[in-house]
Amino acid sequence: MDMNPLSQVIELLAVFRRQIEESDFMQLALDTTAIDEAVTHQRLGIRFDIEGAKCCQGNPDLVYLLYDLGVRQMHFAYNRNNELGGGCHDEPTGLTPLGKCF
Repeated sequence: MDMNPLSQVIELLAVFRRQIEESDFMQLALDTTAIDEAVTHQRLGIRFDIEGAKCCQGNPDLVYLLYDLGVRQMHFAYNRNNELGGGCHDEPTGLTPLGKCF
């Protein structure tokens, strides 16, 4: 999802969360307590990650929104360079000044 707009990321998270809630074999595992609970009940613990922070639109405050929606890991850049840093398919640039702010 490294090039997806924020609105699409939110829609996908909503769909995934609904599917997990309706599932008999999956559950959200957003902290260690939920992970332990998933193991105890032999369920697949799910947490979300985002590959590339382009959906944050350069706004570090959106990280908090994504966290509240269940995202627990985010790569600053994934395939392509963005305003935060270098991706694996482009020339290496390292973190940008904005990336260092994140």
